[in-house]
Amino acid sequence: MADDNKPLKYLRYAVGEIALVVIGILIAFSLNNWNDNRKDRAKEKVILQKLKSEYVSNLKQLNQKISMRKDAAESSIWLLKRFDLDDFNKRRDSIDYHIARTLFFPTYDPNTGITDELINTGNIYIINNDSIKTFLANWSASVIDLKQDENTYETFVSIIYTPFLIEHYQFRNIVNEMRNNEDLNNKYKTSFTKVDIKRRNKFNYNNQKIEDNQDFEDYFALIIDYCKNHNDMAYDMHNSITDLLNIIDRELANK
Repeated sequence: MADDNKPLKYLRYAVGEIALVVIGILIAFSLNNWNDNRKDRAKEKVILQKLKSEYVSNLKQLNQKISMRKDAAESSIWLLKRFDLDDFNKRRDSIDYHIARTLFFPTYDPNTGITDELINTGNIYIINNDSIKTFLANWSASVIDLKQDENTYETFVSIIYTPFLIEHYQFRNIVNEMRNNEDLNNKYKTSFTKVDIKRRNKFNYNNQKIEDNQDFEDYFALIIDYCKNHNDMAYDMHNSITDLLNIIDRELANK
């Protein structure tokens, strides 16, 4: 009877050994996965911190561009009111300043180093939050759309609007305003070398009366439209970045 039980004992022993090996493999696999996941979470924290820094900078620059377009639109509205109120001669000293503000064409050039690296290397998988991954995947397209519109406005200012001003207005004084006005230099971070080129003798503006040229009104109206449309896109991007930063902050708080 004892010999008859030996095969059963061996079988039980073998099954036990196999079970121990399997359990050992599963534990080792689980520990390996846990270790890999721990490393990924550590990497994710660093990535999120870098993304936060990148998009805080991008949001700051975006707000600056929004402000510049608001200035151009507000100055264009101010200039149009001069037509409506017929008081150009009373506001002559301010006209150069407001026209100067319509000549800046802001272009958004965000930092994309961390975003590009994540997408190009495939390391975006390390990020757990789907909303962050979706934002990063769509970010490039959003920037391209805005830049295309900005390029259109830059072409308008450079190729159409500026030559018109040179032909129909005293552009020399506008350039002087752009170079020497502290508000413009501080607001737009320009680095113009100051040089006073303003015309001081009495210039006969009647030969080029801005108030009698309806094309000025059309150009100012176009600038308002351009700036409003571009800022509508920029505000959407502003809201998206703000949402992203809020999500990143919540994710970091849980790390």
